[in-house]
Amino acid sequence: MPRKPPDFDNHPASFSAVTASGLTRGVCYHVVDGDTADFLIDLGWYHYSYHALRFEGINTAELRGTRGAERDRAIAAHQRVQALLLGRPVLIQAHKQAETFGRFVAQIWCEVPAAPPGLPGAIRLSPNGATWTSINELLVHEGLADRTA
Repeated sequence: MPRKPPDFDNHPASFSAVTASGLTRGVCYHVVDGDTADFLIDLGWYHYSYHALRFEGINTAELRGTRGAERDRAIAAHQRVQALLLGRPVLIQAHKQAETFGRFVAQIWCEVPAAPPGLPGAIRLSPNGATWTSINELLVHEGLADRTA
């Protein structure tokens, strides 16, 4: 039995560089909607956790219970997040949100080849120097999400 999931064999950021930046490595396994997805998270020492994370500070239209333009916007956000994250390595900064009964909320970053330059929330990690784009900020920039308080 392998000691680590193969998803982390080719993760572009090293565990040590990520943890030194106060972040966690992950891989997206399922996209629930435009602002929630499930991730396998590398905790170190060959320990992994699977969690649903809500994207912090943003809100997208709901897939359920909406119609017309609102539903179209929800579908567009869901499809965009799937294209950006599903099966791809990510960086995560998560915490429990007390006002929502301990639900985990997170800032999520991934490598986006055609990310707009100067987008807020972009980070660069050594040693590979890749630029990681904040999905939370990108969805707002693209008009698929609204900021929340």
